[in-house]
Amino acid sequence: MNTQQKFSQFIDAFKHTDSDFVTCACERYRVGIEYPKMYLLKRRNGPETHTEGNIAGFEVYRVHDGRWTLIPLAKQNPWLVNALNIARAPRVADQKRVASARRAQFRSELSKSGFYQTKEYKDWARKHGPKGGR
Repeated sequence: MNTQQKFSQFIDAFKHTDSDFVTCACERYRVGIEYPKMYLLKRRNGPETHTEGNIAGFEVYRVHDGRWTLIPLAKQNPWLVNALNIARAPRVADQKRVASARRAQFRSELSKSGFYQTKEYKDWARKHGPKGGR
């Protein structure tokens, strides 16, 4: 059974962003069909955060009866991590698209203002050019 078939059993859905959970933006996800559970991803830096995948930099909490319980990394099942990575993939793609559009707009504004024609920029480009400079 391939991964796509296995995860077709589960509903991995982004629900919404909590604007303030101890001053950190959090994301809620619903995982499961028969007994769906809510999980909360909280961006943190600490020993319980993930280092790989779309949930890198997040701690995982289970939401049950309005209470949030941290799930330690050692106790997270691989299917849960995969389901959260799959569920978060569209948000990551949107974030990358928005960042790319902002960079393109910023470069366009610099070009229109004549920044790339200045002596300072040309000197910098010569030193840090594609050949490694100098």
